[in-house]
Amino acid sequence: MLTTLVVLLMVTPAAPPPPQPLSREKPAPDAVAALYAQRMQLLIGQIPETYLKPVEESALVRAATEGLFRASRQDVPRSLDRILKNGSLESYEKLKLARSLAGSPAELDGVRGYIRSANAMTSVLDSGCIISLYPSGSIALSDVELIIGLELDGISLLDWQVYRVETGPQSGWTEPPPIPLPWRVKRVTAGMAAAKADIQPNDVIHAVSGTPVRRENAAQLLLPFLIPLRGQNLPVIGNAVGKRVSLEIERAGKRFTVEFDVPETNAETLGREMIFGYSRRKDGTWDYFTDKTNRIAYLRLNVFEDEMPNLLAATLNQIADEQPRALLLDLRWTPGGLLHAGGRAGSLFFRDNQSLGKLQWRNPARFGETLQRIPEGTVDRLWTTIPLAALTNGETYGGGETIAAAIQDNKRGTIIGQRTPGRGLIVGTIVPDVPGLRYRITTGKTDRATGKNRHRYEHLGPLDDWGVRPDAGFEIPTTPEMTKKLRELHEQKSIRPNGAVVAIALDDPLADPQRVLAIKLLKEKILAKPK
Repeated sequence: MLTTLVVLLMVTPAAPPPPQPLSREKPAPDAVAALYAQRMQLLIGQIPETYLKPVEESALVRAATEGLFRASRQDVPRSLDRILKNGSLESYEKLKLARSLAGSPAELDGVRGYIRSANAMTSVLDSGCIISLYPSGSIALSDVELIIGLELDGISLLDWQVYRVETGPQSGWTEPPPIPLPWRVKRVTAGMAAAKADIQPNDVIHAVSGTPVRRENAAQLLLPFLIPLRGQNLPVIGNAVGKRVSLEIERAGKRFTVEFDVPETNAETLGREMIFGYSRRKDGTWDYFTDKTNRIAYLRLNVFEDEMPNLLAATLNQIADEQPRALLLDLRWTPGGLLHAGGRAGSLFFRDNQSLGKLQWRNPARFGETLQRIPEGTVDRLWTTIPLAALTNGETYGGGETIAAAIQDNKRGTIIGQRTPGRGLIVGTIVPDVPGLRYRITTGKTDRATGKNRHRYEHLGPLDDWGVRPDAGFEIPTTPEMTKKLRELHEQKSIRPNGAVVAIALDDPLADPQRVLAIKLLKEKILAKPK
């Protein structure tokens, strides 16, 4: 009997030791691991019901865990890897264990681990499914845009997100923002307060309302210019709205002070300009004719917000009074925006029986299969029949790409320029358990009016169907450097203040050879008809 017992003890395998961290880090505190697991489980639990395609919760947990360890330059422990593949533990327990084993490196401190895990799920979903800030009111062009309509240079997106939702609030907004000093302007948004005050990219901001910007006061000086975030009730944030402010600026070695009012409208719409013409008049309005002899009108469209369709309709009716004979629609650098705002704006150029595209959702009955439209007759009928050409490039996103595809599919006009990027996915929002953040997730896709795919999936090559190609004979090759330069020139022109007399490069029409060639092709191909 004793012999038998000894034999059994010898052949029975020992219980596996609990997983241990592979780094020098000690296991993360239980409270830290539990909070991480709670937040990730809440997010992951909503994705399978929301994402365009079926996805397994276990795959999301694994992707999130791999992102956690990758961010802290660790390998996933083999023992944890086995547990992730085993279905015996609930998602919450797997996530809690993973966060515990990842330890407490700085890369995962606070909300950083959550953001990095959420962003790592792109390996299972798609590249558009990421964490971003959740602004109150209107769309911000980027997470780092300020309420006066500019971005400062040198900001790390992750550091900025952490500062806005965690570091800033927890420190009582005394911790310096993660912005290099001195503050240098990276980008200015047309139509907003900074542009109207003639603030320009590369300007250096040395003082706010007479107070020099230093590390110890940078947070307090920045607060009035931050765009408020949803879920955060902090009255001091964004309170520059409705007030007069002054900035001490350095430009080309010279210092001067600019004073300007931040209009009340910035609180909701940000005052962003969404439609540009060919040249700006002294009173700030646009002249929309690029060729007065042949009466060729020109419009460049920007971000598609709720206000865009009505503004575009009013603009088209204004131009119609001047009897245009053709229209060049510049869709280069359209940054996207709201899905149905793009549909309503695009519908102004088509008859009701012409399709703008087709929508696909996980639940078509809930969201519908067609884009919203503005009823035919809202604008002068000539806009549905006038000769039309559209200029596109690799940065024609969102509503711009939708309009370009509809123009081509309905044989409504000519597409000139470069192939569009093929971004046909529709992005929705999941609100996570972190005030001020949102998780952008693909909820649907837009196909072309013909039913063909428009989105460029990762497995698709240059010869496959995606995006919008220029019409045969109307492709205008260019280099990335040239495209970047042209974008800078157009942004410089769009933020040029009223009545400015200093010459800029785009005052010379030949500075934009793509547009010049498009106008020339319009004349030859579209306007070479009997009047």
